Amino acid sequence: MWKLVLLVSLLPTVVAVIFRKGLCDRVLVKSRAGVTNQTGRELAKSVLRRAKAEEEVSIVEKRRAGVSLQPAELRLSKDLAEGRGVLALGEVALMCGESIVAARQPDLLKWRQWAVRFGWAFPAFTMVVVVFAIVVGKVPAMWGISIVVAALGIASGILLASLTVMREAAGMAARVVEDSAALPRGADREEVAQVCRALAYRRVVPGAIDWLMGSPRGADGRKESRARIEG
Repeated sequence: MWKLVLLVSLLPTVVAVIFRKGLCDRVLVKSRAGVTNQTGRELAKSVLRRAKAEEEVSIVEKRRAGVSLQPAELRLSKDLAEGRGVLALGEVALMCGESIVAARQPDLLKWRQWAVRFGWAFPAFTMVVVVFAIVVGKVPAMWGISIVVAALGIASGILLASLTVMREAAGMAARVVEDSAALPRGADREEVAQVCRALAYRRVVPGAIDWLMGSPRGADGRKESRARIEG
């Protein structure tokens, strides 16, 4: 029985990892060295203005980056506000899309944010409980492993289900970047839009797997991503 649980639970996690590696990490690695002539702060203001959302979303600079609801607020960290790299601007563009969703469809973004927090907390909590149960002899080792894998599968399934919110946010922001003069150079617009769409798949895996996979942006990218989740 535990073998069936293990196999069924692995499927959504494997799909999530494939999405992350193929649709996100591959793009980010290629664009890691790209630099533009605009800052994240300038891009955020331009994207919101061209999306006619500057009155719906406020931009603030804080220690931790993120998007808050009611009222919709785009929080830029110092690194993102002053960054000129393609990856940093792609991140800012995606956050602009998230903030517009927060202003116009807050329930959708609230669901997505809950899904991301669940993806970090639920497998970790399950693992702690299972390890304790195995140590005291309440659960056989293979059943314990199956339960942990099942927790990862549930978290992956929820994250995959909520992925449509991020794809909508990323697509909206990427179209604004591509179709406007938010960035003067056409090559920069294309690359930033591509990174923006790729980043929609970054948090499609549960937190434990995300930590193990690392960030294609390096240590700074992992720190920024973790700060957004905690925020």
